[in-house]
Amino acid sequence: KLSPNVTDIVSIAKACEDAGADGISLINTMLGMRIDLKTKKPVIAMCHLRPLPGDPHFNESAGITDIVKKAHCDIDTLQHENIQGILFSNEFSYPYSQKLPQLSVACMARIIGELKHRITVPFGVDCMYDGISTIDLALATDADFCRITLSPASVTEYELGLTEMGNILRHE
Repeated sequence: KLSPNVTDIVSIAKACEDAGADGISLINTMLGMRIDLKTKKPVIAMCHLRPLPGDPHFNESAGITDIVKKAHCDIDTLQHENIQGILFSNEFSYPYSQKLPQLSVACMARIIGELKHRITVPFGVDCMYDGISTIDLALATDADFCRITLSPASVTEYELGLTEMGNILRHE
């Protein structure tokens, strides 16, 4: 398992590969994440949206209404557990792409818009590996925060993920 808390993770990963490693495990370190030490519950919880229209695994027979229903159930459950924030993400839109299709961003905005009246805690958004769409979605939905992957590259069980860090940091 590689830690991101090093000056050059690439050289360490390369050394592992050169030494014959069969695989490498990476993890995102969430330096700003708060844990309620009394309850041992995360302060910010995830609402993983099911595959969206246009995604390879989208359930056309159930449609977007089913995604809204499941997200509605998720946020009600999460808020019942006294979490202090919710992060909406398209985690099930794999394999991910560096540029999320406009249809996916529009569907995420619709889902959040339909649920917004039920959200009683601050909420944030994340369009997996697409920081610019994340910022735009946050503005469109009046999100309180967003999560953006800023590492130049990442490796998951699904793919090699690359980000456009320079463009994301310049996007307003």
